[in-house]
Parts: sequence; C-alpha cells; structure tokens
Amino acid sequence: MSIKTWIYNRLESIARALQESYYKAAIHSNEPVYRRGLQERDSYLAASESVSKLEKIFKKISNESYPSEWDENHITYQLMKELRKLYSDDEKVDFNGFSKLVNWRSFKNRGKLETKYGDIAIIVNIQFSSGETLRGIATIEAKKKYGPIAGIEVDFAALDKKQLSRIKENSPYSHLLLYSYSQEILPLKYPDKSEWPSYFWVSPINTVQPMLNEINRLNTNSKHIYRISFPFSMLIISRIFWGHDLDYRVEVYDDIVNGINKIINPDYLAVVDVFYQGQTSSATTIPEFWEEI
Repeated sequence: MSIKTWIYNRLESIARALQESYYKAAIHSNEPVYRRGLQERDSYLAASESVSKLEKIFKKISNESYPSEWDENHITYQLMKELRKLYSDDEKVDFNGFSKLVNWRSFKNRGKLETKYGDIAIIVNIQFSSGETLRGIATIEAKKKYGPIAGIEVDFAALDKKQLSRIKENSPYSHLLLYSYSQEILPLKYPDKSEWPSYFWVSPINTVQPMLNEINRLNTNSKHIYRISFPFSMLIISRIFWGHDLDYRVEVYDDIVNGINKIINPDYLAVVDVFYQGQTSSATTIPEFWEEI
C-alpha cells in the first residue's frame, strides 16, 4: 500500500466516524449540525492531500539516493529542491475548513563556511487574516541512517553530542532531522494509537541530547532516537507553517537576512512565506552568496 493510500484511508476512516456522528444528529432533526459534519469530513480529506505530497517527496528522495548517493549533503540538496518545486507557485495548503498559501524558495550557501550551527535555516514569514505577522527562523541539523556494516546495524552512529550541544547553545529551538533509507512505521501517540509510515523523522535537539546520553549510558541502539521523534511532514505543516518551534530573536533573523552568518551559518537556506488569498508574500531579499536551487 502506498503512503498516499495509507494516509487517505486513515483520514477517511476518521471522516466516516465524524459523518456517522453527525448523521445521528440529523436523525434528531439537527440538520445544520449534520451539514457541518460533512464539511469537516471534506476538510480532513483535503488535508491528507497536503501531507501525502510531502511524504511522497521523502520516499522518492530516499529510494533514489540509497545506496549510491546516500550522503547527507546530497539528500538535503534534493529535499530543498523538491520543497521549492512543491511550493514555488503559492501552493494551497488545506486545513480544517480553510486554506493558506505557501511560497518556498531554496538556496545553497556559496560563501565561506567556518563553524556552522545546523545544516538548514528556514526564514519564516507568516501573515494572519487578522493582520498580525510573525517572522522567525527554524534551524535543522540533518543526519542519515547508516546501512549495515559487516552485517552490524549502526543506524545513527554519526550523532555527535558535542556538535548537538554547540547547535543548541546557539539555536535552542533547533531540530534534528533523521533521514532513513527504509520506511519507518512508528506510533503517532496523539490523537490515538494509530501508526504513521515515513522516511523522514524529526525531534527537538533539546530532547535528543538527554535521550542520546541514556542510549550511551545503557549501550543501546541509536535508532531508539525514533522513540522521541515525529513525522517531518508534521513539523512543516502543523508547526512551522503556524509559527511554532521558531527562533524569534531579532538578531538571529537579521543575521541571516543581512548575510552576517555568525550565529547559524547553514549550508542551506529557505525563505518561506505563509499567507492568505488576497495577501502578498514578503519578498524577503537575501545576499548574493546564496545560490538559488
């Protein structure tokens, strides 16, 4: 079963449950409530399309990269390119009863990389219908899952505690992005006991650090990082696009936009605008050493 089919079937079952609930309301002569239930059902199914587009991208990148091009820089380049392609024409993202437009531009750092504090920085500009605007930065460090070496599973053996500490000190809201060459099926934990299949998972670095300490103390497998992870598609659509998990320090935003690059200095940069129909994107300008992907 494909990822898209699985997601669609899962959300359709939720929608059917909603429809049945509101159908009972209709039986008891509450027609407006019934109609609202049908609208909620349609919203769930529309949202599944936005999620499945991302999951299909992650699957495509993993399947085409492993094993010959299973390199973090290559994977990240492909990810940034695909996200730019998906959201380059003000892509509509559907939520429960409404939608927003997303414009995503991706860039590669052509300047001098000294000490970097994350592989990806995302400039996020969010406009709300009531007039408020949020501007922040999301920072992400990416690590690949290693294939077996001499028959021994090594998974995320390249995780470096000192590097993660350095990133967290500079960017306390950073996330660790885990690239897997095989599909991982993990429990969502919320809102029910259902499982989710994906190739890309993510966790806040300030959660990864103590978990990694425990893994080292008990000499268990580094793949246990998955136990504190959630789907990367969730981070994008339900968190970053709504202003969650961003660094709102003005000096960090200005450091990236003005090309100072002393705080984060990433390999890759995205400029993401989230807005409603009738509004316009921020047209944020960045220095010339950022090469558009």
